[in-house]
Amino acid sequence: MKSYRLVALLFVCVGGVSIGCSQFQPAPRKPRPSVSIVNLVVNDMTVFETGVRLTVRLDNDSPEPLLVNGATHSVVINDLYVGKALDSGRFEVPRLGSVTRDLRISLSNMGRLAKLKAYIDSGQIIYRIESLLYSTSSEGDVKLAKQERIDLTQPVGLPGGPRPTGRKFDPDEFRLAAPESIPQGDVP
Repeated sequence: MKSYRLVALLFVCVGGVSIGCSQFQPAPRKPRPSVSIVNLVVNDMTVFETGVRLTVRLDNDSPEPLLVNGATHSVVINDLYVGKALDSGRFEVPRLGSVTRDLRISLSNMGRLAKLKAYIDSGQIIYRIESLLYSTSSEGDVKLAKQERIDLTQPVGLPGGPRPTGRKFDPDEFRLAAPESIPQGDVP
C-alpha cells in the first residue's frame, strides 16, 4: 500500500514540475541591426593609390536607438579583399530606422582595381561586408555580417519588363512612345 502512495506522490510531483516548467518561456530574441552596401564608387585615382567611396546602410529593427561611437567595415567582392573602411563618427541609428554613412577605402595597388573592374564588367557580383559597431549602449559592441549576390545584367525596378540574360541592360528597350503615336479616343 505504501508503494502505491509513493508512486502516486511521484506522479503528482512530476506533473507539478512539468506544468511549472511549461509556463516558463525564454525571453523573446531581440532584433539585431543589419548592414548592407548601398553604393561603391571609384573617385580618387593616383599612381600609387585609388580611393573608393563606400556607402553603407545600417538598419535598426529594435524599438531602442543604437548609439554608435565609430565602426569598421571590411569589404570583399568576388573573393577579392577590397579593404577596410573606418568610421570615426559618433551617430545614432534611430529606433526602427536606418542611416547611411559615406566612407572611404584606399586601394594600395592598381592590380586590385583592375580585378575589381573586371568583376563588375562580368555582370555578377557577390559581396560580403563584415562590420563592427562600437556601441555606447548597454548592448556593447555589435558584430554584423552580410553576403549578397547582385546580377548587373538584370534591369532593376522595372516590373514586368524584359529580363535579358547574359547581356547588359539596354535602356532603349524601355523608350516611351511619342505622344503623337498614342491613339486618341473621341472626346465627348
